[in-house]
Amino acid sequence: MTSHRVLITGIGGNVGQGVLKSLRASERHFYTVGIDMEPLSAGFSLVDAYYQVPRTTDPEFPGALGAIAGFRSSPSRVLASVPVTFF
Repeated sequence: MTSHRVLITGIGGNVGQGVLKSLRASERHFYTVGIDMEPLSAGFSLVDAYYQVPRTTDPEFPGALGAIAGFRSSPSRVLASVPVTFF
């Protein structure tokens, strides 16, 4: 079975953890990566891999996200609960 990789932003919050819960309830297997700006985010213990990142308004955020996701150019799909304008 193919494993899909999913990066979940704000994994420490209710929405991020709700997304994770929905993925875990699926019949498909997902390798989940959580990111959050809080160093002790509770969501970090729930995902397969996690990273602390700067605030989304920080100029370093796009580069940090790109490094984690392995973007060499613009990603093919971005699903976000907030507007993202840097891709």
